[in-house]
Amino acid sequence: MKKIINQKHLVTLVYICSSFLIFCQSKEELYNRARNFDEVNRDSAIYYWDQYIKIDSTNSEAFEWRARNLEWFQSEKAILDYKRAIDLDFKNLNARTGLGNVYAKQKSYKLALEQFQFVLDHGGHDGVLLNMSNIYEENENFDELFKCANKMTKLNDDMLSREGYMKLGNMYFKQMKYNLALDNYEFAIKAEWIGGFEYYKIALTLIELDQRSKACQYLDKYLNSEDYEYGGDIQGVKELINKNCK
Repeated sequence: MKKIINQKHLVTLVYICSSFLIFCQSKEELYNRARNFDEVNRDSAIYYWDQYIKIDSTNSEAFEWRARNLEWFQSEKAILDYKRAIDLDFKNLNARTGLGNVYAKQKSYKLALEQFQFVLDHGGHDGVLLNMSNIYEENENFDELFKCANKMTKLNDDMLSREGYMKLGNMYFKQMKYNLALDNYEFAIKAEWIGGFEYYKIALTLIELDQRSKACQYLDKYLNSEDYEYGGDIQGVKELINKNCK
């Protein structure tokens, strides 16, 4: 009798172990499929994250990634997922950045800045400085914009440094401090990577400084740039040229 019971126990144990292996394999497979579709086919990614979360609702990263895909067309659901990701992992800085981005799109700027500041305070990517500077620029909060953009110019990151100088240039241009705007735009074009929009901003500044001949040289550079080719204001540039470059 004892022998039979032990055999039954063994069969049960084998069944439990095999079921656990199938569960783990299924979970891993769902994770991999979801990640393969992330930001490529959002509907499919959301479907697989839904299935994954049914198996494991304790994975902060799963909620974060589902939110990333949701935020493009279901921002409120994305907010809930980002919050759930943060509940599961208080220092999930990617989730906090994503949540801040959704808040910024909704113009809930105070909430967005709180998330971005948390990311900075806990050693997150300096890229959130650009997100913060976008908010300060849109709201013409020039004091905070200066602090934020100035930090960006000092980073060992060519793209962020360039963006910092562009933000400072834009700020001074709005304040009609055209010489300071020009100085910062010229710093921006010293970066290793530029798209060409910097030339356009320099041209506008030079026109304000009544240096039209030099402005036309920069407009010509802009016409041959990547930024102009893939989304430049064709009509606006032609009008500037017709008006200032005769």
